[in-house]
Amino acid sequence: MSNDAFSKRFRLKRKVLDAVNSSQAWPEELCGLSVNAISRWCRSTSVDENSEVAELLKKIAGNLGFLATKSQMSISEADDATFIDVEVQLEQLSQLLGEHQ
Repeated sequence: MSNDAFSKRFRLKRKVLDAVNSSQAWPEELCGLSVNAISRWCRSTSVDENSEVAELLKKIAGNLGFLATKSQMSISEADDATFIDVEVQLEQLSQLLGEHQ
């Protein structure tokens, strides 16, 4: 994965965490995008793990994880499409979070 792709993945992860943590709807911040971090955050904030917010976080985390595993391979059109998917999912997440404020 090129430095540009690594930086882009890192920026997207930061944007997701910032979007969740800037919401005043929950008393605790999301600390990461691992399955365990999302699950713990759901329990501590009483967010149903099957809610739209939780499911979208899991999808975003999965896509970013997929991109991370590609770090030793060249970037393909599928990877570019995955970056676009994450950006679209981030927009959806922002809209959902806006409904929870």
